[in-house]
Amino acid sequence: MQLVIDKNTKPDSAFLQQILPYKLKLDSQMNELIVQNKVELKKEQPEGSLGNFLADQLMAYAQLNLNPKPDFCLLNHGGLRLPAIYPGPVYLRTLFELQPFENQLTLVKIKGKDIASIGKLVKEWGGAPVSGLRLVYQSGSLTNATINGKAIEEDKDYWVLTSDYLANGGDYANLLKAINEKIFLPTKLRDALILSLRDMAKNGQTIQTKKDGRIQFTQ
Repeated sequence: MQLVIDKNTKPDSAFLQQILPYKLKLDSQMNELIVQNKVELKKEQPEGSLGNFLADQLMAYAQLNLNPKPDFCLLNHGGLRLPAIYPGPVYLRTLFELQPFENQLTLVKIKGKDIASIGKLVKEWGGAPVSGLRLVYQSGSLTNATINGKAIEEDKDYWVLTSDYLANGGDYANLLKAINEKIFLPTKLRDALILSLRDMAKNGQTIQTKKDGRIQFTQ
């Protein structure tokens, strides 16, 4: 039997009543206050405060919980699913809206000499959420790249914190897909973000992330 649903279809009151307890429970969970935000976090390119916020919080989680420790974090602009998070209380619901996917944290080992390929990818993207990495482009060319304020050593191994989506070549990240040494972690990006922010709130801290010039495009 084919069921037709159009503008004349009326709500099924019996079904709504049946799922009401589950809806109320879910609403209660999603309305959990996680942390206070002091600034407007905006999704922008080449650099945005919202992208900086997510990358920085994932790095904070990784530095406390992962081994090996990542040297920098690389995410993709399209992975941010909210245009902004405004000053005020940040609820669990907002973090699920920001990161609705089930992407998992992944560590990828890369040689310093290959960081230029990441710079090329970020240029093609038009910018990206990063933490620990600074890229400066002038007239379309990468003129300066540092990791945690230090010059990149070509023969040194660096660990990149990213998502399994990018590590598997999503969003044209073929250079990450081609790397064999990866650690796929059981922790979701969203869960790591939530845990990091809960720690922040527990320590009496608030979100105050701003743009700081970590990705720059100049003529």
